[in-house]
Amino acid sequence: MKVFVNGKNIRVFNGAKALDAMLSYYKSLHTATPNPMPQIKDRYGNLIEPDGSLSPGIHIFIVESENPNNYE
Repeated sequence: MKVFVNGKNIRVFNGAKALDAMLSYYKSLHTATPNPMPQIKDRYGNLIEPDGSLSPGIHIFIVESENPNNYE
């Protein structure tokens, strides 16, 4: 299934969760996964939980924050 993370086309397996897409995104960039994990939001700015479902073609955004515990 094709999804978009920060505008980048990422392929994930059917049934993948938001966390799976985020991990695939960092792997495609050849960078380490941040710890703690950043927030994930949809195109409208709504927070998506790491175990949130994805649908084909969805656009999600990784929000790297100075304060990872700052849930707006």
